[in-house]
Amino acid sequence: MQSYTILLIGGHGTGKTSFLERHKTGDFKKEYVPTLILGSTSLKFHTSLGLLNFEVFDCPVDDQKYLEQKCDAVISFYTNESHDQTQKLLDAYIKIHPDVLVVTVWGLCDKNDPPFDKGHKYLTKDKQTYQVSGKSLYNYGKPFQHIMRSLSGDKTATFVFKNIETLTDIFCQN
Repeated sequence: MQSYTILLIGGHGTGKTSFLERHKTGDFKKEYVPTLILGSTSLKFHTSLGLLNFEVFDCPVDDQKYLEQKCDAVISFYTNESHDQTQKLLDAYIKIHPDVLVVTVWGLCDKNDPPFDKGHKYLTKDKQTYQVSGKSLYNYGKPFQHIMRSLSGDKTATFVFKNIETLTDIFCQN
């Protein structure tokens, strides 16, 4: 089974833990509970490439241990209120790990929300950017799909959906 390590970076309240929990269990939690320690979760996907494992590290804002974690990809979470804090965390990581794949997520967005400012100083042409919502599942699988395609080198790779009843049905239950 192919496995990749992903680090979630972002300011306070950007939806990192909610994003991870929604993928893991299918549940959406409305209350905000700050992440206090660096922890990892294994997400297994059925894909056209076979079974794929993402070992995902959820990074607490005030814990510098994330800088030591060598990862294949980073998903950086931005909101209108957190972009400076998120960029500072991302810059610190990229300084140590300059070759990491970066995917930008503008979180807390629903289909009818106004789009983020595509000309924002932190959004560059070399970073793939998605608006996502844990509440409505808007674009929810796009960051992982981009990472799968970029790291595998297969631009046509897809998730395999069989008899899906819930979001979690694409995952292998351990």
